[in-house]
Amino acid sequence: QRCFQARKDALKMRQRCEASVKDAEGATHALRNARMSKRKSSGDNVTTSVLMLPQSVDDGEAELSLEETLKRFGSTHGLVKNCEAVASALADIEASEMKYVDLVEAENVAVADAQDIERQALDAAQ
Repeated sequence: QRCFQARKDALKMRQRCEASVKDAEGATHALRNARMSKRKSSGDNVTTSVLMLPQSVDDGEAELSLEETLKRFGSTHGLVKNCEAVASALADIEASEMKYVDLVEAENVAVADAQDIERQALDAAQ
């Protein structure tokens, strides 16, 4: 029973992780589309412009966290809400992934306990 419940909980959290990834993808696409719209409205040539966030910032400062990079990008380009949505979705992924790992570990412990009990029962039957 404990193994079954642990597996069920882990699978639920895995589904939540997958949903969080889809949310992050949607938020990222919305950010990209908003950036393209802003560039089109300002007269930039969108086809030749780079639309992605910079991979690294080389302005003499220590490397920024992704959240800080998103904040800067959002405020620089007037896309704060879009960047906040991406950061929130990424935080949800991280939190649900950590919970999933914990639940899988609990499932593994439950399986090991069940196997020990089965071994003891077999030994007792012999």
